[in-house]
Amino acid sequence: MSTTETTNTLVHVVATLKTKESSEAALKQAFSKLVPASQAEPGCVQYLLHTNVAEAKTFVLYEVWASKANFDAHFELPHSVEFGAAAKELLAEPPAIRFLNRI
Repeated sequence: MSTTETTNTLVHVVATLKTKESSEAALKQAFSKLVPASQAEPGCVQYLLHTNVAEAKTFVLYEVWASKANFDAHFELPHSVEFGAAAKELLAEPPAIRFLNRI
């Protein structure tokens, strides 16, 4: 398989999460458990957390998964379920999840 074929089979995801007022610290705490556990998952190629420089209440996850099946399985694991429950109380709106194609 060529490098181009390998790159094209990877699943690239950008998730944007906006917190409620004064919830940034609590969401960072929840992320402190989620990120390392997600990075250790089978099929996780990259899982990076960022904050928006212009909007401190906005967090952005850049994720790369070996397959869509790995991405889907991620949401069934205990650390993701726990994060989802906490995030419901902390987020101002549902996360915006976008799938990307690498060119």
